[in-house]
Amino acid sequence: MKEPPLVLDDVSYRYNATDTGGITGVNLRCEVTGSS
Repeated sequence: MKEPPLVLDDVSYRYNATDTGGITGVNLRCEVTGSS
């Protein structure tokens, strides 16, 4: 159940698209945002 990226940035969306699991994409976004 992947929902369209509303608040997700373009980079996050790209990560999500690369990964089949949406949860992983969100997790990556969290790590990237925190690390940034």
